[in-house]
Amino acid sequence: MFLAMCAIAAVVIQALYLFNSDPFLYLTGLKKVNADHIAGYQAYLHGDLAPRFFSYFAVAYLVKEPLATVLLSIGGLVILLRGKTTPVMTKLFLLLTPLVFFLATTILADDIGIRYIIPTLPFAYLLAGLALATLFEKRLVWGRYLAAALCLWVAVEAIGIYPDHLSYFNESACLLEAPRRIGWDGGSACGSMWLDDSNVDWGQGLKQLRAWLDRHANGRPVHLTYFGVYPPEGYGLQYPKAGLPELLGNRPPGLYAISAHQVARIPALADLNAPGAGAWLRSPPEAMAGHAFYIYNVR
Repeated sequence: MFLAMCAIAAVVIQALYLFNSDPFLYLTGLKKVNADHIAGYQAYLHGDLAPRFFSYFAVAYLVKEPLATVLLSIGGLVILLRGKTTPVMTKLFLLLTPLVFFLATTILADDIGIRYIIPTLPFAYLLAGLALATLFEKRLVWGRYLAAALCLWVAVEAIGIYPDHLSYFNESACLLEAPRRIGWDGGSACGSMWLDDSNVDWGQGLKQLRAWLDRHANGRPVHLTYFGVYPPEGYGLQYPKAGLPELLGNRPPGLYAISAHQVARIPALADLNAPGAGAWLRSPPEAMAGHAFYIYNVR
């Protein structure tokens, strides 16, 4: 059965690569996953910088996935382990497969985004589905109400973060340090306290930033710190760029629109040489545009 699954997977991969003449093209690409990453790059996790955090992907899962989904997945895991009717092979497939991939990712992948563990998420969702189905099938009325409430919780936050789902964080991101910033979008306002890079910001939000500035800038000077490849000028954002010297030194008065990635990293980088110089970026911003730009009003 295992060999049959491997054979089917091999055919699917070859089909996706249009049956390339190199049968090992997938493995060649796999070796290049980290090839363009900066050597010695410092990963960021909850205010700290280090070459690697072995807890990185576990933390990313716990703060990026909806809490209702996490709770259902844990419940499904308990039900699966305690179930006596589920075949052992089924349990191994549902548990061992994602565990091996997760551990391999933790050991080998660079700590720059939850996207690296995407192949493990469907297994977590299967466990969540098992818990949800169990709640609906139980004759106890409260089980169905609980299941409906958890589904509604996920739906409300999906609407609350729309259309900025890449930047989503659940309530636990804010719970301990800034509970007042929890909103309809969960704890997304606190995302930069935990993670950077594609977890919070991949250069999106320029259109929303332009719209916000058109409505609220009111002639105030604007300074831009941008993390992305598309030129801001494409959306008419022709403002002076604010680098580390401006952000960590004497800041001229005005609005500062700073990419979420930089809001996360700059205070951590500042603490290496000038502790506390970037602390102002940890304060609540005046506004957020597209969940990707933090806007501060410096007077």
